[in-house]
Amino acid sequence: MELLKTKRTAHEADKSISSRFIDLVKFLSTLKSDLDLANVTAPPFFLAPSSVVENPGSWAQRPSIFTAAAVESDPARRSLSVLQMFLAGLRNQLYVGGAPNVSIKKPLNAFLGELFLASWADSESTTRLVVEQVSHHPPITAMHIASKEHGIRADGYGRVEMTFNGNINIRQIGHAIIRIDKFDEDYLVPLPNVLVRGFLSACLYPEIIGTYSIVSSSGYVSEINFSGTGFFRGKRNYFEARVYHKDKPKKSCFKLSGIWSDG
Repeated sequence: MELLKTKRTAHEADKSISSRFIDLVKFLSTLKSDLDLANVTAPPFFLAPSSVVENPGSWAQRPSIFTAAAVESDPARRSLSVLQMFLAGLRNQLYVGGAPNVSIKKPLNAFLGELFLASWADSESTTRLVVEQVSHHPPITAMHIASKEHGIRADGYGRVEMTFNGNINIRQIGHAIIRIDKFDEDYLVPLPNVLVRGFLSACLYPEIIGTYSIVSSSGYVSEINFSGTGFFRGKRNYFEARVYHKDKPKKSCFKLSGIWSDG
């Protein structure tokens, strides 16, 4: 007897997705508002097939962008290159298990001592990444990225706290320091906080809100203002940024604006 083959209609697929989001909202509503969701086992359909220790790879995946500052002689342009590297990595870092038009997911919690080792190469550079889960309670991830031939490296740590109050609030605790040996220069890079939105549309997406600064030991500051979407206006994942010297804060050396998830 030949088995009957059936195909789900688009309506049935949409209904399945909607029902999963209803289940997710019900699950989140049962949790206390101050409970750290980072330590909670989420429903399987909300989990990405990757570990949290893989996230720092977003900076290393495009070696020529990571090393661009190391070959720039002008300190203002070096700050611009670091800013561009930071912005270019946000999409892969925050759109975990998804894309700008696909609902994001939560990466798997790492076990204590879990390691992630990787390297990337292009026509100009090679980057190597080492990530380790160095603490379980609280969960803390440490990372090291380096390009030895260009004399640039990044060292940092991060801890994530997640709470739910209508949106999922992701608070990132930690920072990274980028070191360029040739210029004896360091950059202090923040980890921005994130709101997860899209419950009504059943397509979750990350939004960064607020102002953050990347500070260079040479005196230059990259200031990034993330605005995103509001109730009535704004663009999803929108930012405006500028580079200035701390001695002349009103004079911008460079200005940038755009959608960081296009990076």
